[in-house]
Amino acid sequence: MTYDNLHEERLADRKGAAFMALFDETAGQSAHYRSHEHLLHTGDEAAYSHLVQHGFAARYQLTPEGTRQITAIYMCGDFIDLRLCAQQPSNDGVVAMGACSTTRFRNDTMSRAASRSAPLANSLCQLSERNGAIARAWIASLGRRNAEQHLAHMICELFLRARAAGLTTGSHLRFPATQTYLADMIGLSVVHTNRTLQTLRAAKLVRWDRQMLSVIDLEGLIDLAGFQEGYLQHPGVAAPLSSMTHH
Repeated sequence: MTYDNLHEERLADRKGAAFMALFDETAGQSAHYRSHEHLLHTGDEAAYSHLVQHGFAARYQLTPEGTRQITAIYMCGDFIDLRLCAQQPSNDGVVAMGACSTTRFRNDTMSRAASRSAPLANSLCQLSERNGAIARAWIASLGRRNAEQHLAHMICELFLRARAAGLTTGSHLRFPATQTYLADMIGLSVVHTNRTLQTLRAAKLVRWDRQMLSVIDLEGLIDLAGFQEGYLQHPGVAAPLSSMTHH
């Protein structure tokens, strides 16, 4: 089953009781962020979870030398800092990539709601597992894929996640990432990242122009990356959340 097929299969579950309970019981508040504005700073208490309604956000860590490594990208339907257990100060930051809107929930309120609803607790656990699976795929790319494979894998993942969330138009995705962001996502210099992107472009796999990503040959990109989409396929998670952001 493909990620898109899974997305379509879950359409009937989008207003499931568990996710409605989350929205009904936790009294979320709308929050709006400008480009480069922080949702979370390093050292902040992670008291809130954010459900992304619009735009993109990036989680990152800084080295002692001040270089940045982006460790996660969030888009419509993704939860940021979903913590139902003890909340420790954050060891990383989250910043808006372009204008970004979220619904913000107190984690302690969400924890109480989950304790009263086994379906809700199960759904939130699945969501946490999906986030962990994505993080593990990023680690594998950093350690074991060359630059072209790594960038191809990153583009495959982002494009398929965005397509399932209804953010693409055909083969196009408006993604507000500069080449500096892209370099910090794959752990390379801006020069090396630009050279790698040009290699993929010359192979007629992708085109990236003024924050518009065009996937010209998705199958070719998947083959180059060795991309296996199974880690995105946690049932009952992505489709319900991304749909509820539009209500």
